[in-house]
Amino acid sequence: MKKGIVWAILSSVLLFSCSDDDDDGGSGSFPAELVGSWSSSAFSRTDCTDTGDNATCDTSGCMTLTFASNGSYSGGFPDVVLQGTATGNTSSLKLCTPANECTDVSYTLISGTLAATWQDSEDGCTYAVTMTKQ
Repeated sequence: MKKGIVWAILSSVLLFSCSDDDDDGGSGSFPAELVGSWSSSAFSRTDCTDTGDNATCDTSGCMTLTFASNGSYSGGFPDVVLQGTATGNTSSLKLCTPANECTDVSYTLISGTLAATWQDSEDGCTYAVTMTKQ
């Protein structure tokens, strides 16, 4: 479940497909507008295969992420650490762990508010997070 949460968020914050023909703005590119530290204002995990895994958090800071200009990221939840690399464009990201496990996350960025969603095939959950830049 923790792995699903991690991937959902990261990757939630962002991509549609894992295929090599995705337009990610170029090999290894990362959207400059996402560089910096982000903190969640809302998080949800819904439609999970095991309904006991469904959860929400409306407390500020349930999840944090920091993106560097080279696409590396770190952050997580109070009990889960996330780190890896990200590539993407202005609407999606591909977040990969050091073990090369990747998650595709779709996102929008409006007036400094990042809204991201992703699906985890392992736990069947749909993840959604809203974050603000710190």
